[in-house]
Amino acid sequence: MQSESSIQKAILKLLNARDDVWAVKTITTNRNGTPDIIASVGGHFVAIEVKAAKGVVAPLQTYQIDLINKTGGTAGVARSTEEVKTMLTTLEKMNLRDGEFERVANLDEDVQQRLIDMRDTLEAVEDQLIALSKGYADITVEDVKEILAYFSS
Repeated sequence: MQSESSIQKAILKLLNARDDVWAVKTITTNRNGTPDIIASVGGHFVAIEVKAAKGVVAPLQTYQIDLINKTGGTAGVARSTEEVKTMLTTLEKMNLRDGEFERVANLDEDVQQRLIDMRDTLEAVEDQLIALSKGYADITVEDVKEILAYFSS
């Protein structure tokens, strides 16, 4: 069975081999429960709590992971480099969902343009819904974005 520190080293090696990643292992932080590895992956904040196969995630670590995810970053627990590879694949899919279709080199030009047009239409609808919601005291911009996110996933 691999130790937690050997898994951390392998994950850091995997991450830092990429041109679009900056990653470090946290040693001591002023916030208990901070994940073991923090990184920027293509400009997106990522935090990874590394555990050995039988390692237990503490409640405070779970809280910090949830808080990072809630605030727009991506955080999770990894017990192997394979789990980190899965996380990176998910991030790439998220980028597509965020409308970065221009960065997909192997996408057919017509499909790419239709996706860009759809993204632009959705952004316009979002702007209109936000403008409409201002007439209702009990509907917030966050409510509109949450509903749109639900239907986009």
